[in-house]
Amino acid sequence: MERLGDLLAQLPPDLRFAFEFRHASWLAEDVYARLRAANAALVIADSAESSTPSWPRPTGGYLRLRDEGYTPSDLEAWARTVKEHEARWRDTLVYFKHEESGTGPAFARALAELVGTALARVALPHAPEQCVAAPARM
Repeated sequence: MERLGDLLAQLPPDLRFAFEFRHASWLAEDVYARLRAANAALVIADSAESSTPSWPRPTGGYLRLRDEGYTPSDLEAWARTVKEHEARWRDTLVYFKHEESGTGPAFARALAELVGTALARVALPHAPEQCVAAPARM
């Protein structure tokens, strides 16, 4: 925990940072308290194998949605999560996995529609001509 505190203390205060922890031991209140004190985000990550608990960051949300098989009800649940926190979050960044099946842009469009926002920007590194955007501000 001390090393996390040391790292957070070195981050420039005028920039925003997000941390994705892939081991359950990091998903603890003392870690959340350190992140909160540094105004840093906990990445809310979701995949077929695991999901990070939704943790309200003071100024913004950062979601990495990696499952290749989201159903409409899954996307409705993520839309509820975004809406639940939108009053606290200045920005909401949602990234869908960019896999070979190409479902990410469709998921982004569906989520944006469920949340009721226009798509701001999507970057698809493999096919710039097909760029659609993930919601940048919801």
